[in-house]
Amino acid sequence: ALQSFLDCEHGGMNESMLDAYQLFGDEKYLTAAKRYTHKTMLNGMQTLNTTFLDGKHANTQVPKYIGMERIGEMEHSDLNGSAAESAKYLTAAENFWTDVAENRSVCIGGNSVNEHFLSKANSNRYIDQLDGPESCNSNNMLKMSEMMADRTEDAKYADFYEYAMWNHILSTQDPQTGGYVYFTTLRPQGYRIYSQVNQGMWCCVGTGMENHSKYGHFIYTHDSIETLYVNLFVPSKLDNENFVITQETNIPNEFTTKLTIGKTGLYTIAFRHPAWAGEKFTWSVNGEESLNTAETGKAYYIKETRNWNKGDQIVIELDPQLSYVECPNYTDYIAFKYGPILLGAQTTATSAMDAETTGLIYEKLQNEYGGEGRMDHAPGSRASSKNLTTAPLLIGNRADVLSRIKRLQSDTLSFTIDTSRPDVVSYSWDKLTLVPFYQIHHARYMCYWYQQTAENYANSTMAQTEAENEALALRTL
Repeated sequence: ALQSFLDCEHGGMNESMLDAYQLFGDEKYLTAAKRYTHKTMLNGMQTLNTTFLDGKHANTQVPKYIGMERIGEMEHSDLNGSAAESAKYLTAAENFWTDVAENRSVCIGGNSVNEHFLSKANSNRYIDQLDGPESCNSNNMLKMSEMMADRTEDAKYADFYEYAMWNHILSTQDPQTGGYVYFTTLRPQGYRIYSQVNQGMWCCVGTGMENHSKYGHFIYTHDSIETLYVNLFVPSKLDNENFVITQETNIPNEFTTKLTIGKTGLYTIAFRHPAWAGEKFTWSVNGEESLNTAETGKAYYIKETRNWNKGDQIVIELDPQLSYVECPNYTDYIAFKYGPILLGAQTTATSAMDAETTGLIYEKLQNEYGGEGRMDHAPGSRASSKNLTTAPLLIGNRADVLSRIKRLQSDTLSFTIDTSRPDVVSYSWDKLTLVPFYQIHHARYMCYWYQQTAENYANSTMAQTEAENEALALRTL
């Protein structure tokens, strides 16, 4: 009966029971943690099954696997635990993380549409649905990534954490009002809906309060007193009884970071080489450049062990690259990133003054702030959308698409993108400005861009599908 009940969204019950076991040492709590583990999900991820999660409610599942990771860790570290049972829990957690992070995560690092995991056949919904990735899902995936990074010391988990933090989490708070975002739409020319104080206590408001208080949480971790891990490149200072270190960086405007040691002693500093770093990634200690043994395209930690003196410095040149990523299983659409930073573009102005500066049209956005209504958080219920064919389109060969983007000479990260189609009279887009997506608020925006050859576009079903969607909307109350 309990296993049937666990089909519903019951939160992190197995993790909570494991917490109680760690606090009090009473075996009944460990037994309860295992009983609250949904066996369908545990058994279903003993191999990397990339269709198992299709159609399932996404954030019901993530806490289940967080609990499995915790139980597996506990069993693994407990001399009385079963190695085989521990391996089963950890295998399920690892396969789940891999499927979600590597097969189901979109350009902002989120992973669901309308709160559900998509099948390959329904991947068009990443684009055409307004109710895009849910903030709570990314909150839980970051939590899970932390745990797995601690256990495995594999830098790929920190790479994922960094990407979702910059591009999803950081983008989900209104810089003017402090309101939180539930669904981040990725439909071209979509916009966000924000919460209001004391009007809507959505789940993503609760986790939102947590999210934006945790930017310092995973910058540094340590393995006892022997190794200090620098996981994230964020301006910060760590000062505890074992380690003192200050990090200075101006990412994303410049991709150099400087670590200044504040405590003398023999220990290891392990700093991350991200998979996005280019061939010119280098580091130096006290001005002496190390031999560049960096492997491009792979995330790992570079370890410097020595007798550190107060005032020693490590300088890391990260060498980010401009690149594009395809929408999962719907490759007509691509997004652009610079290193770990997703680039987006406004397609409307935020105000009349912004319209004068940008040349974009100002639009007062419908229901930009949610109220108390059951679906006030959902753009699919409350926002207005535009036909996909009216969005900026990147028609041409994909091999040439990055040549459309030019870096602006400024002290901030910004580019222009050529969106013109000179041979199409009815098409009005010319150039737009690309900036870090998290900086765009109170405007319609582009994250994913339709990019195909003229021939493929002419033969596509996009225009036909959009016409059918508009006809349906017209006859729907």
